[in-house]
Amino acid sequence: MDLASVMTIFNMLSHQSGAEFLPLIQLSIMEVKKGLRADADKTDSRLVYLAGAIANLRYVELDCVREKQMLTISGGIAVNSNSSERYELAKRIAGEYQGLCTDLLADNDFVFFGTKG
Repeated sequence: MDLASVMTIFNMLSHQSGAEFLPLIQLSIMEVKKGLRADADKTDSRLVYLAGAIANLRYVELDCVREKQMLTISGGIAVNSNSSERYELAKRIAGEYQGLCTDLLADNDFVFFGTKG
């Protein structure tokens, strides 16, 4: 799995610089590699999209936490805050890419981002 390719997918999904979030992207690549079947083709391009989508999900999670902290610190509630919508969309995108990779993953019940349901 090529780091630059995963960074490109992350940038496409998040509209953020991949270089700024390099540790997050590297962690997502490790997550994907850890979940692979022993006989999986590690060069399959679907894995790049999955890692990029997981990195985006992790970015959105962190961004939502920062937004929540800012709201708490200021004492106000932002009417236009769309944190939960952004999170659900990122989660759905990662889930769709995970679904495309089920034949490459060691355990089809293994979930990268929470519980199924």
